[in-house]
Amino acid sequence: MARLSRFANTAARSRYEQAYNRTLETAGVHVDVHDVPTAFGSTHVVEAGSDSDPPLVLLHTMSFSSTVWVRNLAALSEQRHVLAIDTIGDVNLSRSEVKVSGRDDYIEWFVEVLAAFGISRTAVAGNSYGGWLAANFALFRPELVSRVIMISPPLVFTKYRPAFYAHLLRLPFVRSESAAKRFARWFVTDATFDEHAARLWLDQFSVGMPFFRGMNGFPRPRGPFTGDELRSLAAPVLLIEGEDEPMHDPRASIDRATRFLPSVATCLMPDTKHVAELEHPDSVNQLILSHLAPDA
Repeated sequence: MARLSRFANTAARSRYEQAYNRTLETAGVHVDVHDVPTAFGSTHVVEAGSDSDPPLVLLHTMSFSSTVWVRNLAALSEQRHVLAIDTIGDVNLSRSEVKVSGRDDYIEWFVEVLAAFGISRTAVAGNSYGGWLAANFALFRPELVSRVIMISPPLVFTKYRPAFYAHLLRLPFVRSESAAKRFARWFVTDATFDEHAARLWLDQFSVGMPFFRGMNGFPRPRGPFTGDELRSLAAPVLLIEGEDEPMHDPRASIDRATRFLPSVATCLMPDTKHVAELEHPDSVNQLILSHLAPDA
């Protein structure tokens, strides 16, 4: 029987949940939280803004949880009905009950979460693995996705750098809070942690990742999308890459997106690594809202 992703014990989950909520308290806007039943388990969703506004789904970086968007919720929810979804099977407050085996399962899961909120079509913004998921949702269920924002998406446009594989070799040794912080900081510019919300998010990550089990079974992208797949992605795309991106070549990513996507706007953001929404939230908020404006 496949091992499900979960915290090592109840105490570990409780400690993580308290840290998660402390991070969320810095959002600067009222949020509601929901636990949505799906075929794959209970999915934790952070909701902000009015449900009379057009919807915007936020998908997070692998292992970073929806609170990685904490510095964006207030601005985005002024114009959008925001749903920040904790990806099932990952280090967050969702609870796995059935193993997710691949992108087909993730598409089924995504449809179920949207249905719980009565949403039939939405814009989707995703960072890193969340960007890979967003691209898949737009490609295979185009009727659901109006616009896409991808921030540093892995293996959508280009392959990993060797340095990222070297960094992943440290993952089995992330068994302490200090080791977890070192691991996470590799993806984020140092100046980001001058901000209180970012420091709380890092504290949250540090009490989650070392005490979570089952990440080795997480579905991984196998390689960049083919040219035909990218040409078939009809939804308008905004691609944001950090100039100092450590996982892949950001310029190569932008070049391939520009060559193959039918409708794309791009931004190479200076002084930015892998998590632009946390590193430079004001700039990212402006870019996202401008991209979404034609559908308002």
